[in-house]
Order: sequence, then structure tokens, then C-alpha cells
Amino acid sequence: MSNFRSLALALGVLLSAGASQAEAQTAPRAYPGRVLGPAQEPLAGVAIAVRGTAQVLITNADGSFLLPGSPNALTLVVDQPGFRRQEITVQQPDTLLTIRLVSVLAKRKGRRR
Repeated sequence: MSNFRSLALALGVLLSAGASQAEAQTAPRAYPGRVLGPAQEPLAGVAIAVRGTAQVLITNADGSFLLPGSPNALTLVVDQPGFRRQEITVQQPDTLLTIRLVSVLAKRKGRRR
């Protein structure tokens, strides 16, 4: 009877470990990121939209955001007054994304008016 209990216990542990691993693989992942200004300063209150959806995120006080995961690539649209509009495609969840905004007042090298 003791061997039966040991076998049942071992089987239960293996099954629960397999279920946990499967849950970890299918659990939604996130896209963490940060928005910085031209001088590498964090920018708070920047709106980040996910193209093709109604989802919009706002960066917090240290310029960071956390976008819920998606099984597909996402295109983020960053359009902040005073800065150039950017579209960034992200494909790797759980990797910190750093978005550096460029001022619309920044001089363009090599261009004459």
C-alpha cells in the first residue's frame, strides 16, 4: 500500500507541474516600456495608442507603462504635442521597450530653408 501512495503522490506532482508549465506558456504576457524625452528624461502623461484598437495607455510619473500582452505583434502610436509622432511595432513581450521622443523644434542637420 505504501508503494501505491508513493506512486500516486509522484504522479500527482508530475501532473500538477505539467499543468503549471502549460499555464505559464499560455498566460498573457506584458509589454513593459518607458518614454523618454530628448535629454533622456522620463516623460509623464504621454498617450500611447495601440493601432487597430481603442486601447490607450498613459505613462506614469517615471515615464513607464505596462501594456497587456497579445499573441500578435502590436503597433504602438505615440503622438505627444511638442514631439514627432512615432509608430513602433513590438513583437517580444516581457522585454523593456524604450521610446525616445524627438522634439518638433529639434534642428534638422543638412537642411536649408
